[in-house]
Amino acid sequence: MHTEIEVAHKRIANYIRTTPVIHLEPDAWRMQARIVLKLEQLQHTGSFKTRGAFNRILLNEVPDAGVIAASGGNHGIAVAYVARRLGYRAEIFVPEVCSRVKVERLRSSGVSDRSYLCRGTCGESGAGSSNRGTDGACL
Repeated sequence: MHTEIEVAHKRIANYIRTTPVIHLEPDAWRMQARIVLKLEQLQHTGSFKTRGAFNRILLNEVPDAGVIAASGGNHGIAVAYVARRLGYRAEIFVPEVCSRVKVERLRSSGVSDRSYLCRGTCGESGAGSSNRGTDGACL
């Protein structure tokens, strides 16, 4: 496992930011524990999800159609960012309840002009779904 992590780190190292680690003082937050914080909010897109998206996309051959993800949050934003950075097209399926802020971040991250809401539109994209609810909506 340790070797896999090292290999993944080498694969993505040129694309990610080195984020700081902070060791808090003893008794921080009134806890009798050693607390270490990794400040991944300083990573591209503001979360650690960018690391996983770079690793996954760099590890696989990307078809001409680009990449696709289903997320109303940081994963979708990271996939859209990584796809744009690597020159691929990205489509992100977002749930109807996705916040307007997240949708705007997705759009600014290079997601395609076609927008999808999960309920009732997954079949229109040509993407497959492994889970469908009794009402036919993507889960």
